[in-house]
Amino acid sequence: MPCPPRLPTLSPPGTRTAYVARGDNFPDALTGVPVAAKGHAPILLVHPDEIPATVDRALNRLRPKQIVILGGPASVSPALQARLSAYTPGPVTRITGPDRYAVAAALSKGAFPDGSREVFVASGEVFPDALSAAPLAAGATKTAPASPLLLTRGDELPAVVATEVSRLAPRTITVVGGPRTVSGAVLDALRATGASVTRVSGDDRYDVSAEVAARFGTGALTGSYLASGEVFPDAILGAALAGARHEPLLLTSGRRLPAVIADGLERLQEVRGTVVGGPASVAAIVRDEYGRTLP
Repeated sequence: MPCPPRLPTLSPPGTRTAYVARGDNFPDALTGVPVAAKGHAPILLVHPDEIPATVDRALNRLRPKQIVILGGPASVSPALQARLSAYTPGPVTRITGPDRYAVAAALSKGAFPDGSREVFVASGEVFPDALSAAPLAAGATKTAPASPLLLTRGDELPAVVATEVSRLAPRTITVVGGPRTVSGAVLDALRATGASVTRVSGDDRYDVSAEVAARFGTGALTGSYLASGEVFPDAILGAALAGARHEPLLLTSGRRLPAVIADGLERLQEVRGTVVGGPASVAAIVRDEYGRTLP
């Protein structure tokens, strides 16, 4: 099972916390993006039973004071949890639950004990909208507070999520995704918590991605990230990097840059870009159409 080949290098050695999540399944890693950004912590992606060599090198460099696993034993095995103890002098703990919705709620409860003015909600059944939402939930600017990212079923708000939203007591809830991924019934359930609920929507995943990116503002950004909207392992890492830098992640087709993304990039006016993933997921022609200065 593939994991993204590149790793965040934004955290210095001796960082307080490193988060570890399964790299070939999106929910736990993506809901961890705002939490990691809030604590200036990296997210490292592993196989369920294996630590990739790149992660081994990163953990040896970081030497975190503690490691927090996102997800249950089916996502990151107990044996791998035991091996992670070699990389930290502190504890290796786990945030878990019976399903992805409970994990996201537990993560939110631990990271936002005093509530949050805003909450983001995206589908837990398909990945593209959550990919776009995660960096925005981490904060559109360096001074903006991080907000929880919670997941929902398409046609029903899970009870554990409704309970967490009520505890957070947000003033606003931003649902990312159209009615095909998050139904009107879910929005009604969210409104029942007393918050003002808005939806960021579009004709497809790329349209939604461009609409989310527009919320970062125009003319103030120095960079953006571009990743495939068709496969998620590389894009998960892109979301983590973008969230840490408070920059948008835009999704693309592997063989062409969608017109709506090209238009969105023109509005953003940033000059530095990072393509996440190799030519198998983002073709060279797409890199050229991106039109940014690449590292």
